[in-house]
Amino acid sequence: MTSLTHDDTGQAMPGGLLQQAIEATPAWRCLPIQAHTPDFHLVSFPPAPHAAGSEWYWIYDGAHKIGLIQTWNKEIEMFRFAPPAADETVDYTIPPVHHWATLVGAKISINAPLWETPNPAFQIEFVSRAGAVLEFKTVTKLGCGAVGEGTFRLAWDTRLGYVWQCGMHGTMAAPKWTEFCNLLAGGVSVSQDSRKRWQKVMNGVAPGKITWFYHNPLNFPRIGLASNGFTGFVREPDMNPFVALESVNGPVRMATCDLWYDLGIQTEVPATAEADGLHHLRARYRFFSVPATVAETLEQQAESQNAGASDIPGFRLGVVNDFEQGVNGGEVYNGSTWRNVTVDRTGGHSGSVSLKVSGKERGMPAVGTPNRSGTATYGESAKHYRLSVWVRTELTDGEAWIAVDDCIWNWDDVRATRRSTGIVGTTGWTKRTIEFQPAPDNPFLLVKLCVDGTGDAWFDDCELIEVPPGNA
Repeated sequence: MTSLTHDDTGQAMPGGLLQQAIEATPAWRCLPIQAHTPDFHLVSFPPAPHAAGSEWYWIYDGAHKIGLIQTWNKEIEMFRFAPPAADETVDYTIPPVHHWATLVGAKISINAPLWETPNPAFQIEFVSRAGAVLEFKTVTKLGCGAVGEGTFRLAWDTRLGYVWQCGMHGTMAAPKWTEFCNLLAGGVSVSQDSRKRWQKVMNGVAPGKITWFYHNPLNFPRIGLASNGFTGFVREPDMNPFVALESVNGPVRMATCDLWYDLGIQTEVPATAEADGLHHLRARYRFFSVPATVAETLEQQAESQNAGASDIPGFRLGVVNDFEQGVNGGEVYNGSTWRNVTVDRTGGHSGSVSLKVSGKERGMPAVGTPNRSGTATYGESAKHYRLSVWVRTELTDGEAWIAVDDCIWNWDDVRATRRSTGIVGTTGWTKRTIEFQPAPDNPFLLVKLCVDGTGDAWFDDCELIEVPPGNA
């Protein structure tokens, strides 16, 4: 049986595995029909200085702001997938520096292919800027000669609300893997438990087979999807963003990383060139929100792909990380795991486990950091923080210290570095503390355990907490 959905004209069109799955749920049949004729229009506004030269547009439906299109990061961001109630007034603002971790709603990328960055040339052309349908096209030209052409069309669905119908066509001389879409939602990359959103990822991997995993640094797999499969975030009452594939002409996978949890949809381009001598990627997909009652049923049907317990040490904001127990992949863990450290089980400041960082030589600092794959800890410029770590040393020269950096975009974009006083020689457990307020514009925080010299240092009971301004 082929599941059908309808576009805004009422014309039947094939649905993928997600459409089939949601239409089979009792909750779907109970959803009310929502009659609505959108009044879409775009309002341009100037970008922040760091995004100079790019185009930014609010998406409105009547008097209500519902989303954003911008050519800086090349994204559609939807703040909501249905208009507010008649008695509700909702406005949305975005941070001065707006990127993956500061999203307000849920976004997808609008440039492809994404296996070469930066993209030397990107163009956007609006086909319909106002009315019941919003539509635009994009062209991405890469330095190697590859070209990606995208089509994006926003319309109303009587059960799902706002739905983007999307297409990507890429051409290239040599076949390469291609990330033709990336899905991310606001709050997914946030480290604070109280503000973290959507704690699960769900995937349609084959007909009749749905899998899921918790947000956890041990759960960042590459998962094969059906060519008409899906990926998305669950479950919250107001929005559960998904990308539902309808067709892709090559093997498809979803790839993510710890803490980012961006859902990159990738494909291997067919190895056989077409008559024009080029290799082609062709994909059709939709971007929309699954109603919470339907998403709950899909969760009940899904198979777990969570890792189990481990002895891998983790790092979480707001708690004392004593490393006595490793991260358990079978539960939500809003933190990262460490790199460039050795787990020492012969004794710690508290308990029996600590992290050892071995020095190389003077002038070549060895740095351990809870930043295995993905982003650093997400900080806020309005908050005050305290980083506390216990340190023990056996150094013949040099020193050990702790540090915390601010960065706003990537690991090389360090805006400020704060470090403790150094510890030299052979010492027992000594506490080092740094108190600070991050640089403006919601930077990330890079915690660092450092040794510059010959010998080893052990670190334990690492704690990064928010503190009231008067106590900082």
